[in-house]
Amino acid sequence: MVAAVLLGWPFVGLMALPMGVALLLRFDLLRLIIVTIEWCILIGVPVVVADSVMYGKAVLAPLNIAVYNLFGGEGGGSQLYGTVSRSAPIASGFVSFHFVDLSFDASLEF
Repeated sequence: MVAAVLLGWPFVGLMALPMGVALLLRFDLLRLIIVTIEWCILIGVPVVVADSVMYGKAVLAPLNIAVYNLFGGEGGGSQLYGTVSRSAPIASGFVSFHFVDLSFDASLEF
C-alpha cells in the first residue's frame, strides 16, 4: 500500500485503513511502524529524487495532489470541475455499463 500511495494515487491510503487496523490487531505495533518507515524510505526517496529532478525543486508529488484536492489552492479544491446533479452518477453508470458486460454475464454457466 505504501507503493500505491507514493507512486500512484495518494487517496488509496484511505482504502488501506481497514487493512492497517487488521495488521495492528495481528502484529506488534513497533514492528509495523518500523516496516512502514522502511518502505516509505525505500519507495519515497527515489520518488522525491525523480520528481525533484523533473520539477527542478524539492517536490513530494503525492502530498501536493492530496493538498490540492483536499484544501484547494489556485483554482483547485473540490469545486475544480463544478458540481453535478444527484442523477449524474446513475447516468454515468449507464454509459459505462456496456452491452459487452451484459453478453458476458449471459454467457456464464451456473
